[in-house]
Amino acid sequence: MVDKVYKYFVVNKNKLILKLSVFLVLVSPFTYLNTLATEIEQSIEFELTNSNYPASFFSKYNPKNAFEMVERIPGFSFDGGTQARGFGGNAGNVLIDAARPTSKSGGLHSVLKRIPANQVIRIEIIRSGSIAAEAQGQSVVANIIRKQSGTSGTWASNLLQNGSSNAELTLEGTLSSQLGSWDTNLEVAIGNSPDYRRAKLESIKNIGNIEDIYSNATESLASVDRKFILAGEATNNFNLGKLALSARISNDKVKTNTQRSIVVLNPLLNEVTDFNWDLREIDDTDVGEFGIDWAQSIKDWKWRTVGLVSVEDRVYKNKTETHDFKEVFRRGDRYQQDYLSTEIIARSTLNKVSGSNFKPEFGFEIAKNQLETEYKFSEIDSPSNSNTVSGKIKVQELRGEIFANFNYAYNDFLKLEGGLTLELSNLDVSRDASAKNSFQFWKPRIAATYAIDDNSNINFEAVYRVSQLNFNDFAASNQASDQNVVSGNPNLEPDKRTDISLIYDWSFSERGSLKVEGFYSFRFDKLEQIVLYTDELGINHKGIGNLGNGLSWGTNTDLSLPLDYIIDNGLLEIRHMYFHSSLFDPMIGHHRKVTDSSPNWLFFKFRQDFIEHKFSWGFEYAGGSFNTVYRVDERVLTRSNSRFKLFAETSRFFGMKAKLEISDINHGHYKRTRYLYSKDRSGSVLGSEVSRQTQKPEIMLSISGAF
Repeated sequence: MVDKVYKYFVVNKNKLILKLSVFLVLVSPFTYLNTLATEIEQSIEFELTNSNYPASFFSKYNPKNAFEMVERIPGFSFDGGTQARGFGGNAGNVLIDAARPTSKSGGLHSVLKRIPANQVIRIEIIRSGSIAAEAQGQSVVANIIRKQSGTSGTWASNLLQNGSSNAELTLEGTLSSQLGSWDTNLEVAIGNSPDYRRAKLESIKNIGNIEDIYSNATESLASVDRKFILAGEATNNFNLGKLALSARISNDKVKTNTQRSIVVLNPLLNEVTDFNWDLREIDDTDVGEFGIDWAQSIKDWKWRTVGLVSVEDRVYKNKTETHDFKEVFRRGDRYQQDYLSTEIIARSTLNKVSGSNFKPEFGFEIAKNQLETEYKFSEIDSPSNSNTVSGKIKVQELRGEIFANFNYAYNDFLKLEGGLTLELSNLDVSRDASAKNSFQFWKPRIAATYAIDDNSNINFEAVYRVSQLNFNDFAASNQASDQNVVSGNPNLEPDKRTDISLIYDWSFSERGSLKVEGFYSFRFDKLEQIVLYTDELGINHKGIGNLGNGLSWGTNTDLSLPLDYIIDNGLLEIRHMYFHSSLFDPMIGHHRKVTDSSPNWLFFKFRQDFIEHKFSWGFEYAGGSFNTVYRVDERVLTRSNSRFKLFAETSRFFGMKAKLEISDINHGHYKRTRYLYSKDRSGSVLGSEVSRQTQKPEIMLSISGAF
């Protein structure tokens, strides 16, 4: 039955989407004439006109923590921020008591899970042009207002079974309490997450114009991800201000075993060869972080200083073995890379929070980052012959930012926001040949929001962005599953882009909203895989480098549509993304798409709540994706099918919430095709490799509670 429904949707999805769009345009404006009244109140730090959701709005969903409440905000898409170096450019779109959390490594998601739902008074939605300086660059921000509620906490257990893997258990707990004059919260998580898939691979390699070598293989992959997390925060009033201390330690260890049984047909030798290929990988990462945050109000101004220190120690190693049944030995190789990265951040800001329509912000940030990595690659091609290559690299960056931002309410309808940042950085790469680079960038930004009425507005933004270089691109790496070795490049420059976007945001009922964004980007010095140099044997050595300039444009659409007139307490959420890009590739002499970009994606989620019975159910649809990765000597195309998820949850018994999720109920299917070229993509195709992977349904049972 599921397969029939799935096939019908795939065949007719364009017609169905068109019919739904026409229905929304014609029916929705007449169905929803009652709008959500705008409430004006003064928050603890600044005066704004916001959309407010009191805690009672979320009670029917029985949330256990602040993150589960944020997930239920109509038309709001959670953004946890990024993990880029530094502090200022990583802001997510959720504030806590009008301030941004200090911690980085655990992400905003982890911080929100540590706030029990009974501590939340309300959640304010703040539109662009009125956003506090803490979240500059976000068009919509959720601000969580908390209260003190003594000792409380949450707990959760997640049992996950993936395909043919064994079920694995994860346990989580949070505790919030007041210790003397300190408000504290603590998070602990421990457990394993499994992964399992099977695949069939076919490979064809050309041998001149004579005949081809053909091989096929069956592959199985089994993986277990073991996690441990201990994180906490403590805040206290201190020296006419507020002091917050945060700390986090974690370990993430992933063990993966990939096995292939391969059959090779060689027409030149008129023989068939059977052999096994085995890959074992271990990726073990330890992270430690400590942060200090001090804020003080000075009349209409707020002064905030943040310090952050983090250390990441990572070891990745793999071992491959090929056993030819006609031989008495095993061929193979071993690779190990050790990473040690550190980051030290100091940031200070002074911003006006009340008293006038014009609110400036001034500040600076200094960050010192360092990565030390050492790798060793050993190849064994006979019992008596082995070859070992090793190397070390050290990357140091000292980066500083000086910035000035502003919020200006021109009138009740038009609000402006913008700023100018000067970024200065010195980069030192030490290896066989050292390289030093200095960069200076001016990064302007301007945004405007016009309120059409109390429930709809238009936002325009233009911003110049400078990406951060990935320190790992300076060092050599090995992708064992593709047997792809990449060289490091010490002479990289950040890619840049100018982004222009226009957003229409409409709230047409308590739970209904529509958000449509159109964007256009001019891209400069785009980072892609290129030929770094060609050795005396004519072999290309490839790595990440600055390829050239390009363009990208597209749309993002988010719709939350209540279905009460059809299904009681039903809600349909639809998201669609269209992305197009164009980049000139000198290797092939014409334009192509940007690497690893999906041009079209559709997602929708249906949910129905039986409030009196404390029961909910629903399903999700994630559309198929298609993207292409361009390497020097190959082109990799990856397709995935559309997938469905079913879920049901209840909080009827003992005050606990139980949720059952079945993902990929129609199985996940992935087709990955590698087109291999003789030297580079300007030459002839040497052969191809097709991998068809199958992901069986994943079942998760979660039980959680609060105290």
